[in-house]
Amino acid sequence: MVSYYQATLAIHYRRSPGQIAGIVSVNGDRAIRDQLQVALEDFSTEVVLRVPYFFGDEETVKALLREAYYAHPALALPETEVSLYPDSGRERIVEITMTYPGDAETLREKREELSQRVDRLLPEEEHPSGRAAARTALEKLWNSGDGVYDPDGGSTAYDALVEARADSEGMALGYALLCRRLGLTCTVQAGKLEDEARFWDVVELPSGEKVCVDPSLGREWDPSAHSEEEFFSLGYFLPET
Repeated sequence: MVSYYQATLAIHYRRSPGQIAGIVSVNGDRAIRDQLQVALEDFSTEVVLRVPYFFGDEETVKALLREAYYAHPALALPETEVSLYPDSGRERIVEITMTYPGDAETLREKREELSQRVDRLLPEEEHPSGRAAARTALEKLWNSGDGVYDPDGGSTAYDALVEARADSEGMALGYALLCRRLGLTCTVQAGKLEDEARFWDVVELPSGEKVCVDPSLGREWDPSAHSEEEFFSLGYFLPET
Protein backbone atom coordinates (compact mmCIF):
# COMPACT_ATOMS: atom_id res chain seq x y z
CA MET A 1 0.00 0.00 0.00
CA VAL A 2 1.35 3.38 -0.95
CA SER A 3 0.52 6.48 1.07
CA TYR A 4 0.82 10.05 -0.06
CA TYR A 5 1.24 13.10 2.15
CA GLN A 6 0.91 16.73 1.22
CA ALA A 7 2.98 19.38 2.95
CA THR A 8 2.41 23.11 2.74
CA LEU A 9 5.52 25.29 3.01
CA ALA A 10 5.40 28.98 3.76
CA ILE A 11 8.60 30.96 3.08
CA HIS A 12 8.91 34.30 4.83
CA TYR A 13 11.61 36.75 3.77
CA ARG A 14 13.02 38.88 6.58
CA ARG A 15 13.99 41.56 4.06
CA SER A 16 11.96 43.34 1.45
CA PRO A 17 12.57 42.67 -2.26
CA GLY A 18 14.13 46.13 -2.50
CA GLN A 19 16.60 45.35 0.28
CA ILE A 20 17.47 42.02 -1.28
CA ALA A 21 18.07 43.72 -4.63
CA GLY A 22 20.41 46.16 -2.85
CA ILE A 23 22.83 43.47 -1.70
CA VAL A 24 26.31 44.21 -3.05
CA SER A 25 28.71 41.40 -3.96
CA VAL A 26 32.31 41.97 -2.84
CA ASN A 27 35.43 39.86 -2.53
CA GLY A 28 38.00 40.34 0.23
CA ASP A 29 38.54 42.60 3.23
CA ARG A 30 39.66 45.56 1.13
CA ALA A 31 36.46 45.47 -0.91
CA ILE A 32 34.41 45.32 2.31
CA ARG A 33 36.33 48.31 3.67
CA ASP A 34 35.76 50.25 0.45
CA GLN A 35 32.01 49.67 0.65
CA LEU A 36 31.98 50.79 4.26
CA GLN A 37 33.93 53.89 3.23
CA VAL A 38 31.19 54.81 0.77
CA ALA A 39 28.55 54.19 3.42
CA LEU A 40 30.31 56.48 5.90
CA GLU A 41 30.62 59.24 3.32
CA ASP A 42 26.88 59.06 2.64
CA PHE A 43 25.94 58.49 6.30
CA SER A 44 24.15 55.33 5.21
CA THR A 45 22.43 53.39 7.98
CA GLU A 46 22.63 49.93 6.43
CA VAL A 47 25.03 47.97 4.24
CA VAL A 48 24.38 44.41 3.09
CA LEU A 49 27.17 42.51 1.36
CA ARG A 50 27.49 39.09 -0.21
CA VAL A 51 31.03 37.81 0.35
CA PRO A 52 32.05 34.52 -1.33
CA TYR A 53 35.06 33.89 0.93
CA PHE A 54 34.55 35.30 4.41
CA PHE A 55 35.85 33.50 7.48
CA GLY A 56 35.83 36.45 9.87
CA ASP A 57 33.31 37.43 12.52
CA GLU A 58 31.46 40.51 13.73
CA GLU A 59 34.63 42.01 15.21
CA THR A 60 36.41 41.60 11.87
CA VAL A 61 33.76 43.75 10.20
CA LYS A 62 33.84 46.36 12.97
CA ALA A 63 37.63 46.57 12.66
CA LEU A 64 37.30 47.19 8.91
CA LEU A 65 34.76 49.93 9.63
CA ARG A 66 37.19 51.61 12.03
CA GLU A 67 39.93 51.42 9.38
CA ALA A 68 37.63 53.11 6.88
CA TYR A 69 36.79 55.82 9.41
CA TYR A 70 40.39 56.50 10.42
CA ALA A 71 41.32 56.79 6.75
CA HIS A 72 38.90 59.73 6.38
CA PRO A 73 38.63 61.43 9.77
CA ALA A 74 36.20 64.12 8.60
CA LEU A 75 33.44 61.52 8.94
CA ALA A 76 31.50 60.28 11.96
CA LEU A 77 32.02 56.85 13.50
CA PRO A 78 28.62 55.23 14.08
CA GLU A 79 27.59 52.62 16.59
CA THR A 80 27.48 49.37 14.67
CA GLU A 81 25.64 46.07 14.74
CA VAL A 82 26.81 43.22 12.50
CA SER A 83 24.86 40.11 11.53
CA LEU A 84 26.23 37.21 9.50
CA TYR A 85 24.14 34.76 7.49
CA PRO A 86 24.62 31.86 7.78
CA ASP A 87 26.40 31.62 11.12
CA SER A 88 29.26 29.68 9.54
CA GLY A 89 30.47 28.63 6.13
CA ARG A 90 32.44 30.07 3.26
CA GLU A 91 29.90 32.28 1.47
CA ARG A 92 28.18 34.74 3.79
CA ILE A 93 25.78 37.62 3.80
CA VAL A 94 27.20 40.42 5.97
CA GLU A 95 24.62 42.88 7.24
CA ILE A 96 25.85 46.06 8.93
CA THR A 97 23.48 48.55 10.57
CA MET A 98 24.88 51.90 11.68
CA THR A 99 23.56 54.50 14.10
CA TYR A 100 25.20 57.92 13.85
CA PRO A 101 25.56 60.60 16.55
CA GLY A 102 23.06 62.86 14.81
CA ASP A 103 20.93 63.02 11.71
CA ALA A 104 22.50 63.03 8.25
CA GLU A 105 21.71 66.69 7.55
CA THR A 106 23.39 67.86 10.75
CA LEU A 107 26.42 65.67 10.11
CA ARG A 108 26.79 67.03 6.56
CA GLU A 109 26.67 70.57 7.94
CA LYS A 110 29.39 69.70 10.46
CA ARG A 111 31.50 68.09 7.75
CA GLU A 112 31.26 71.26 5.67
CA GLU A 113 32.09 73.39 8.70
CA LEU A 114 35.13 71.22 9.39
CA SER A 115 36.27 71.47 5.77
CA GLN A 116 35.99 75.27 5.88
CA ARG A 117 37.98 75.33 9.11
CA VAL A 118 40.78 73.31 7.52
CA ASP A 119 40.75 75.68 4.53
CA ARG A 120 41.23 78.65 6.84
CA LEU A 121 44.00 76.97 8.81
CA LEU A 122 45.85 75.79 5.71
CA PRO A 123 45.34 78.11 2.75
CA GLU A 124 46.76 76.75 -0.50
CA GLU A 125 49.55 79.31 -0.71
CA GLU A 126 50.98 78.23 2.66
CA HIS A 127 51.62 74.53 2.12
CA PRO A 128 55.06 73.40 3.32
CA SER A 129 56.37 69.89 2.74
CA GLY A 130 58.19 67.09 4.56
CA ARG A 131 59.14 67.66 8.20
CA ALA A 132 58.03 71.28 7.98
CA ALA A 133 54.55 70.11 7.00
CA ALA A 134 54.41 67.75 9.99
CA ARG A 135 55.37 70.63 12.30
CA THR A 136 52.92 73.02 10.64
CA ALA A 137 50.03 70.56 11.05
CA LEU A 138 50.75 70.31 14.77
CA GLU A 139 50.95 74.08 15.18
CA LYS A 140 47.71 74.61 13.29
CA LEU A 141 45.95 71.95 15.34
CA TRP A 142 46.83 73.73 18.56
CA ASN A 143 46.05 77.13 17.04
CA SER A 144 42.43 76.00 16.72
CA GLY A 145 41.76 77.31 20.21
CA ASP A 146 42.87 77.43 23.82
CA GLY A 147 43.05 74.18 25.73
CA VAL A 148 42.58 71.95 22.69
CA TYR A 149 43.48 68.69 24.44
CA ASP A 150 41.04 67.45 27.06
CA PRO A 151 40.93 63.79 28.18
CA ASP A 152 37.18 64.22 28.62
CA GLY A 153 36.68 65.98 25.29
CA GLY A 154 35.15 64.66 22.09
CA SER A 155 36.67 61.95 19.92
CA THR A 156 36.41 63.40 16.41
CA ALA A 157 38.38 65.72 14.16
CA TYR A 158 35.46 68.13 14.45
CA ASP A 159 35.92 68.24 18.23
CA ALA A 160 39.63 68.98 17.82
CA LEU A 161 39.51 71.56 15.04
CA VAL A 162 36.15 73.27 15.49
CA GLU A 163 35.12 72.74 19.11
CA ALA A 164 38.77 72.96 20.30
CA ARG A 165 38.19 70.31 22.95
CA ALA A 166 39.17 66.74 22.11
CA ASP A 167 40.62 63.62 23.71
CA SER A 168 43.63 61.81 22.27
CA GLU A 169 41.55 60.12 19.58
CA GLY A 170 40.07 63.42 18.43
CA MET A 171 43.50 65.05 18.46
CA ALA A 172 45.00 62.22 16.40
CA LEU A 173 42.15 62.44 13.89
CA GLY A 174 42.40 66.21 13.63
CA TYR A 175 46.16 66.03 13.14
CA ALA A 176 45.76 63.33 10.48
CA LEU A 177 43.27 65.48 8.59
CA LEU A 178 45.70 68.42 8.54
CA CYS A 179 48.64 66.23 7.54
CA ARG A 180 46.74 64.77 4.63
CA ARG A 181 45.75 68.24 3.48
CA LEU A 182 49.48 68.98 3.35
CA GLY A 183 50.16 65.88 1.25
CA LEU A 184 51.58 63.68 4.01
CA THR A 185 50.64 60.04 4.47
CA CYS A 186 49.33 59.84 8.02
CA THR A 187 47.84 56.83 9.82
CA VAL A 188 45.93 56.96 13.10
CA GLN A 189 47.08 54.31 15.54
CA ALA A 190 45.20 53.08 18.62
CA GLY A 191 47.32 51.81 21.49
CA LYS A 192 48.28 52.60 25.06
CA LEU A 193 50.57 54.94 26.93
CA GLU A 194 51.59 52.97 29.99
CA ASP A 195 48.19 51.76 31.31
CA GLU A 196 45.89 54.24 29.57
CA ALA A 197 44.30 54.07 26.14
CA ARG A 198 46.03 56.45 23.75
CA PHE A 199 45.88 57.41 20.09
CA TRP A 200 48.75 58.76 18.01
CA ASP A 201 49.75 59.26 14.39
CA VAL A 202 52.35 57.60 12.19
CA VAL A 203 53.53 60.07 9.55
CA GLU A 204 55.41 58.94 6.48
CA LEU A 205 57.79 61.62 5.23
CA PRO A 206 58.64 62.01 1.52
CA SER A 207 61.97 60.27 2.21
CA GLY A 208 60.07 57.15 3.29
CA GLU A 209 61.01 57.63 6.94
CA LYS A 210 58.17 57.12 9.42
CA VAL A 211 57.83 59.21 12.57
CA CYS A 212 55.33 58.94 15.40
CA VAL A 213 53.42 61.93 16.70
CA ASP A 214 51.26 62.23 19.79
CA PRO A 215 49.47 65.51 19.03
CA SER A 216 47.99 65.63 22.54
CA LEU A 217 51.37 66.67 23.96
CA GLY A 218 51.28 70.23 22.65
CA ARG A 219 52.47 72.42 19.81
CA GLU A 220 56.02 72.58 21.14
CA TRP A 221 56.63 68.85 20.78
CA ASP A 222 58.80 68.10 17.77
CA PRO A 223 56.65 65.85 15.54
CA SER A 224 59.65 64.60 13.59
CA ALA A 225 61.81 63.66 16.55
CA HIS A 226 60.81 60.07 17.13
CA SER A 227 61.10 57.03 14.94
CA GLU A 228 58.66 54.20 15.73
CA GLU A 229 61.34 52.42 17.78
CA GLU A 230 62.18 55.56 19.78
CA PHE A 231 58.49 56.28 20.29
CA PHE A 232 57.77 52.92 21.86
CA SER A 233 60.69 53.42 24.23
CA LEU A 234 58.72 56.33 25.77
CA GLY A 235 56.06 53.99 27.16
CA TYR A 236 53.73 53.72 24.17
CA PHE A 237 52.78 50.26 23.02
CA LEU A 238 50.30 48.38 20.87
CA PRO A 239 47.87 46.00 22.62
CA GLU A 240 48.42 42.34 21.94
CA THR A 241 46.06 40.91 19.33
